[in-house]
Amino acid sequence: MVELVMDLAAGGISGVVCALVGYPFETVLVLMQSHKLPAHTTYRSCVTDLYRREGVGGFFKGIPPRLFASAVEYSLTFGGYKSALRLVGASEERLTLLDVCAGGIGGGLATTTVLTPLELLKCRMQVTPQCSHSVSGGGGEGLGRPPLTLSAWVRHVYHREGGLRGFYQGGAATLLREVPGTALWCGANDVLRETMTPRGCSAADLPLWDTILCGGLSGLVYAVFVYPVDVMKTRIQTEPKRYRMKGFAQAVRTQYRTGGACSFYRGFGLVALFSFPSSALLFVTYEYAMHGLVACGNRV
Repeated sequence: MVELVMDLAAGGISGVVCALVGYPFETVLVLMQSHKLPAHTTYRSCVTDLYRREGVGGFFKGIPPRLFASAVEYSLTFGGYKSALRLVGASEERLTLLDVCAGGIGGGLATTTVLTPLELLKCRMQVTPQCSHSVSGGGGEGLGRPPLTLSAWVRHVYHREGGLRGFYQGGAATLLREVPGTALWCGANDVLRETMTPRGCSAADLPLWDTILCGGLSGLVYAVFVYPVDVMKTRIQTEPKRYRMKGFAQAVRTQYRTGGACSFYRGFGLVALFSFPSSALLFVTYEYAMHGLVACGNRV
């Protein structure tokens, strides 16, 4: 139980730190994923247009649910992953493929339940100025303008998009992202740390630069394989009229017919650029938070 509490706390701390640093990049990414407008075909035009219309604050629009979501997401990711490993009796010094899969299922299931509604609200707030047609078409007929605040979006989704069920639009896509994504992300980091640990030493004693390298490379692995699913999740959550009545497989076919294979990697350049430092920051923060929590526990 003590180990679980430490995993949850360290994961939450790392999630908050990473969200504060990376949120402006995430806002630009969501805008790139959600629209086909010519003005948003390049990162530069998207950033320039957003800054001109809304200033610096536009890059942090919708951050309250994201801060909470990030803390919960990585708390549950690390807590679920590590707990699943302990449950199957895995040794983190020598993981097998089955161990990593078990960890991915544990972390992915725990994360999806809480993360889906939080990410839906976050994505809706990020794209509000550009997609008022999608909002009104997604069950908001008769609404003079799209909601602008978090509480307004909560009321809108609950009353106009199916009650509690409306908050889980994109849930299947989130699950398909989180389960294999957790296995790839955490598993790659653990395997890399095991590989770089000298014989007779512990992975917990790896120097800072090795921890950064392992965390960063695992982030790239995650991004390459999971990004197309994340694109579909964003589309489903921000364009409910177009995707709500379709299953995930049908939504994928619709996306392929309208945008081709390249549309599943729209905005990937920014993700590839940011995935290494953000993932490295997450794992470094997690490891140092765990060291601090362990040290505090030993002193008590």
